[in-house]
Amino acid sequence: MTTPEAYPTEVSYIGEIQESDGLWGYLTADKDLAAVEKRLARQQERFPAWADGTPIRTRVVTKTTTYTTPAPAAG
Repeated sequence: MTTPEAYPTEVSYIGEIQESDGLWGYLTADKDLAAVEKRLARQQERFPAWADGTPIRTRVVTKTTTYTTPAPAAG
């Protein structure tokens, strides 16, 4: 079992774009959600669809890092 350590949890956001093959690819990352959303919006404005007319999809992924330490051994 682990217990939380004194380090604060770190949260960042990753902006992704769905590629034409259906896989998600990295576009941007930042600790500021508004900055990631702004970058994705600019991407959508510049490139709203693939050549065949299929809309380009984007998403935001939340990355949370939590620091823990092992519980002290009994005895």
